Amino acid sequence: MGSAWLFFFYVYIENFFFYFFLSCYDEKGKIVAGKTKMFKVLPSTIRGAGEGLFAAKDIRKGTRLGEFYGTTLTKDEWERMDEEATDYIFEVDGPNRTRFYIDAAASDCLMAKVNGAKTKRQRRLVNVEAYQYAQKIFFRATKDVPKGAELIMDYGDEYWG
Repeated sequence: MGSAWLFFFYVYIENFFFYFFLSCYDEKGKIVAGKTKMFKVLPSTIRGAGEGLFAAKDIRKGTRLGEFYGTTLTKDEWERMDEEATDYIFEVDGPNRTRFYIDAAASDCLMAKVNGAKTKRQRRLVNVEAYQYAQKIFFRATKDVPKGAELIMDYGDEYWG
C-alpha cells in the first residue's frame, strides 16, 4: 500500500468562522486523513440500512469529516439511471450554472456510509451535513459526536418521497 502525502491547505469561511483544513491524499488523489483513526464501518443502528459510519473517537462540531467522491456523471447519464441505482449520488453545482452528479456507489468513499434519518426519532440524531466547496461535496459534523456514535445526516424529504 502506498504512503499518503500532505498536499492541500485552504481556508473556508462561513458565518464569520474560519475553518482551516489540511488534507492528506493518497497516491490516487483521494483524501485519506483520519480514515483509520476517525471512523469505523459497522452494522448501522438504523434498521434495514446495512452498514453505517461510526466515530472511532470524539469528533468536535464543525470538523470536516471528508469528501464525498466517486464517478462523475452528466445530467443525461444520471437521468438514464434506474431509480434504485441512485442511492449514493449527490448533485453538484458546476461552472456557468451547469450541474453534474457524483456517484459513490462503486467507490471506496467512506462518506457514502453515512446513513440518512427517515423518522422523527432518527432526525433528532442527525449530526452530519453535506456542503459544497468549489465543485466538491464535503461532510462536516453539525454537533459534537461522541466516540461510538453513528454518523447520521438528513437526506431530505425528497429522497424518501
